[in-house]
Amino acid sequence: MEKSPLLQTGVDKLVSLIKEKKKISMPQAAKQLGVSQVVVEEWADFLEEEDIISIEYRLATPWLVDKKIKKEEDKKDKKEKKEKEKDEDKKTADAKEEQDKEEKEDK
Repeated sequence: MEKSPLLQTGVDKLVSLIKEKKKISMPQAAKQLGVSQVVVEEWADFLEEEDIISIEYRLATPWLVDKKIKKEEDKKDKKEKKEKEKDEDKKTADAKEEQDKEEKEDK
């Protein structure tokens, strides 16, 4: 279990909350920390500038995301995109091969 520091600021508590939850909406974070959403937004903007968290907007609700989790999601998305492109390239090559075959049979 990780030791908590003797003094923990509101920003420290926000970072801990995001790391614990992995992803939390800004209104939920404000409620759990007992501060206004404006304060959480200011802290989150600072943390995003420092590349500690990322802020995502879904249906007009800002979500605070642990940067490590965000990087893993980005890697997964890139891998899926590459696989999809590879499949499309194979389909195109197969279609071209089939077309060439049909042209040879017609001659």
